[in-house]
Amino acid sequence: MPNFSGKVVVGIGWHKFAKPRAERQYSHANEWRNDVIALINRMGGSAASVAMSTRQIQDELGISPASLNRVMKQLQATSQLKRVQRGNQPTLLTTVTMLFKSAMVSRQAQSQAWTGYLTTLVPTVGPNGYEPTVGTLTEMQAVSGDSAPPWVMETRRRTG
Repeated sequence: MPNFSGKVVVGIGWHKFAKPRAERQYSHANEWRNDVIALINRMGGSAASVAMSTRQIQDELGISPASLNRVMKQLQATSQLKRVQRGNQPTLLTTVTMLFKSAMVSRQAQSQAWTGYLTTLVPTVGPNGYEPTVGTLTEMQAVSGDSAPPWVMETRRRTG
């Protein structure tokens, strides 16, 4: 049979198989969803969100506007994507992965700031035993290179 599009499996008979994505004319919705999430994560890096227009996504993925809107609505319904439109400006997009990455980066920065601050307070061990570091807060900040102690940064973050 010249136009046979299946496999003959011994004991079962005819079996339909899926073509590879490169050979298909249309893609499945779950493939488009994975592509959109991967593109947003790649463009965002470790930031909390990325500003991209739908036209940029269409050009990158080669997807029609109707299909992209359907995929975006499905992703928003499953809480995998958060989309904030800002008038004529590009849409802010964020994924769960991007939120966790940005939270980890900010947590590591805060941890390093606290570690640096605490090392200025703890006495150091020298050849003659412990050498206490006595000084004012401004002297300790000058040694650590910070302009403000870490708790100021945290209160700024909480209050906005």
